[in-house]
Amino acid sequence: MSSAAPGTPAEPDAKRSRDRDAPWARTAEAGTSIAIRIMRGLYRLLGRRLSSALMWPIALYFTVVGREHRRAHRRYIEALRSTPRGRDVGPPHFGSALAHVHAFAINLFDRMVAWGGGLDDIRFIHQGSEHLFRLAEEKRGAILIGSHLGSFDMMRLLAGRHGLVVNVLMFTKNAERITAFLHNLDPESRVRVIALDPSSMRTAFEIKQCLDRGEFVGILGDRIWPADRAHRELLPFFGQPAPFSLRPFLLAGVLGAPLLFAVCVRRGPSTYEAAVEVLHPGGQVPRAAREARAREWLQGYVASLEHWCGEEPLQWFNFYDTWQVEDA
Repeated sequence: MSSAAPGTPAEPDAKRSRDRDAPWARTAEAGTSIAIRIMRGLYRLLGRRLSSALMWPIALYFTVVGREHRRAHRRYIEALRSTPRGRDVGPPHFGSALAHVHAFAINLFDRMVAWGGGLDDIRFIHQGSEHLFRLAEEKRGAILIGSHLGSFDMMRLLAGRHGLVVNVLMFTKNAERITAFLHNLDPESRVRVIALDPSSMRTAFEIKQCLDRGEFVGILGDRIWPADRAHRELLPFFGQPAPFSLRPFLLAGVLGAPLLFAVCVRRGPSTYEAAVEVLHPGGQVPRAAREARAREWLQGYVASLEHWCGEEPLQWFNFYDTWQVEDA
């Protein structure tokens, strides 16, 4: 996340242009909406069972042509296996890379089914949801720090079913188009995509407005942009230094907002586990203490992320070298 916290100067044009060269931005994710449309067509034509079976040949194709994906999978599995959390994880090979891509395809398929009105067909296991309900009763907004582990969108859909509004922060110029696309899939969706603009104070202002209305703001904290170097922190992630952004955690301190780790992983066919952990209960933080507190919250976030990656290793959907520091 690379939104500008209050008081942060605008990024130069040169830095903004380098944002497009972020390792994960170079990964072929631009076709996700197209893939979901194709899956939706198959689902309507063939039904759930037959269309879900087609995820295997689709995953096979992308595994064969996705050399960068296979390389990133190998690096991730090797890092995971080097720690106690990954003791039972087998060595990386083509079959494990295929299973990894298939897990991502199933993730997209389940999201498409849920968007299309099939959320009631999905069973959820709850852990820590009382934190969200208590904040909603108190009409207090909060920042939900998610990741590309599992399906943060499934967490958002689940929250919406209980009347909670979760706005999603994205680094995109197409926020309105994406919001319209999601609304087309699910007309009752209350999601709004907030465009993250590192050169403008508008992002922080929009986040504050959402919080003041008692809404939640979802931020995926496991990716950063080159322009965020000033707030980049290198923390051990499965024993190796990986870059994370301090900005969302600093933002929580500036706004005095509750900060919660949020994850939703697939536990089996049509079964998901949604978990919420409190990183900061909210309240103003003195200016002099904000950076230190933000680092504590970031460390807690990374520890929780490691734990849940160990729980469901093939649901880590960052198909790029997470530990690449040079131009991360």
